[in-house]
Amino acid sequence: MLYTAQELYFGPLQLQERSSAFLAKWQRLLRLKQRTLAHFARARQAVPEEKVQELTQQARWISELLAQGSETPKG
Repeated sequence: MLYTAQELYFGPLQLQERSSAFLAKWQRLLRLKQRTLAHFARARQAVPEEKVQELTQQARWISELLAQGSETPKG
């Protein structure tokens, strides 16, 4: 079975289950990633663009996941 990068990031089974603990974990991690990105923006030394893009993508995935709420995906 092939998984998308997003499924591998969240864990395919946990992504389907979407328990309250799972959602709480990703809410916390989203705050941490947003804080890290804000620190990157204020950093005196340049942060590799690849790292910024990676964190931005992860934050986007998490935001999309949380916007869907605790709905269980159909399928």
